[in-house]
Amino acid sequence: MSKKNFSVLVVDDEPVLRETVKRILFDEGFNVFVAADGKSAIEVAKNQDLDAALLDIKLPDINGVEVFERIKVLRPNLKAVIMTAFEIKELVNRAFELGAFACLHKPFDIKKLLHILNEIKRENEQ
Repeated sequence: MSKKNFSVLVVDDEPVLRETVKRILFDEGFNVFVAADGKSAIEVAKNQDLDAALLDIKLPDINGVEVFERIKVLRPNLKAVIMTAFEIKELVNRAFELGAFACLHKPFDIKKLLHILNEIKRENEQ
């Protein structure tokens, strides 16, 4: 019996970053969903069994930490990786209070992201 693919939601309003990360994660064997804003991300979470979310803090509608808070209600075991190009300490701290797994500062090394996602995957398999 094979396990389902590890599913990641990538939420970022920058199309190039979102699609690049999607392609790389897909090539690495991840099941990838994308959203350009918080509202869309919440809709994806309602309809998909997600293991992790890569959330940009600055989104056009609601911030990524609030998105994480709302998704946690739907998917309590979801692990979040917060992304930020800006140092917004209050929001980053709030994300960790909610149980965020990691915070990446943009621009980030894709190898670091893959390492973090593989750590989450290992934790979920235990």
